[in-house]
Amino acid sequence: MTVGPIDVALASGSDALAGRLLELPESQWFDRKSARIEPRKLAETIVAFANADGGTIVVGLSGGKVEGVDSDPKRLNALMQANVDFTDPTVPTQSRLYECVRADGGSDHLLVIEVPPGRTVYATNRDEAYLRLGDESRKLSFAQRRELFYDKSQSSFESELTKLRVNDVDRALLDSYVMALGAGGGSAPRSP
Repeated sequence: MTVGPIDVALASGSDALAGRLLELPESQWFDRKSARIEPRKLAETIVAFANADGGTIVVGLSGGKVEGVDSDPKRLNALMQANVDFTDPTVPTQSRLYECVRADGGSDHLLVIEVPPGRTVYATNRDEAYLRLGDESRKLSFAQRRELFYDKSQSSFESELTKLRVNDVDRALLDSYVMALGAGGGSAPRSP
């Protein structure tokens, strides 16, 4: 596993954490959000990361300052559930709270949401798909969404079938395939 600048920043103590996260540029894999963001809007960024290469979202940083997320527990809970309430299918995420020091010197927390790259095309519950491109989350057109679907579907055809047994293979179809390839001088070998 490669340790990147986001991992290094998250490993910092609470006094240095927010400062290091504020220094990092937003990118293909990193975004900062205000604690005032609406959960539905946060879901757009979650979907964008899931449709791309995954990434990390830090909530509680805005305008170069540390806000933290502790001031409104109901809002924090709603933000932590944005992936369940506002994405379809549900984007799996991992949320953690990290101690930090606000701009006014008070103790608080940052919400860090890790989004893995998805194997399917994700959308918001309003059926809008987004993709992370550089430091932006872009809404996809129908054609772009279809292309993303084809790109992601290709990997599923190449996935290893781990629960397939020899008896699950259609023998007649396999024999036909072998003959079509001209690879057999008869039928495919039979398993015991």
